[in-house]
Formats: sequence, structure tokens, C-alpha cells
Amino acid sequence: MNTKSNKLFINFKSKNNILFVDRQRESSAYLFSLFASVVNRKYKKKVILLSDKSENDKIIKLYKNLGLKNFLVGVNKIQYLKKIKMFYIHYLYHFFVF
Repeated sequence: MNTKSNKLFINFKSKNNILFVDRQRESSAYLFSLFASVVNRKYKKKVILLSDKSENDKIIKLYKNLGLKNFLVGVNKIQYLKKIKMFYIHYLYHFFVF
């Protein structure tokens, strides 16, 4: 029996990667998946998704079900509030730079 995979992404072994950013909306997640799949297959590069969501989030599970395996976790805004010193340094930096 020959079964076809329902995954959109192919995990190419490439030195060059394509980075996409998750906008944390379900509607854009579907469109992103289609667009990233086309880019993935056309240029034969590994797709990496940048997100600040945890592994158990509904959108991340959606990407995993579609075959995306490479994730980078960005900075979550709540982490700044947990580390108050880092929050003030970041705030002062933006205050004086901008």
C-alpha cells in the first residue's frame, strides 16, 4: 500500500535557511503555511519559524501538524516583567535612543 504524506513542508538539508515570523493569528497561520510551503519546495531550503509562543500553543501545534519542524522561540513580553532589572534596562535604552 502506497500512502502519500499530507505534510506541506519538506525538511531539506541545506546550509541556507528561510526564516518566517509567526503573527500569532490563526487566519494568517494558514496563509503563511501555504506561502512557506511554496517557497520551501521552490528554493529547496529549510524553513524556520520565529515565534514567541510555547510548544503547547494551538498555533504551534497547527504548524507541527502541517509538517514544520524547525522553530525559534523569540522573547516573550512577560519575561521582561518577570526580570524587572532587564525591563528597566530595555526601557531606558529605548527612551534615550529614540
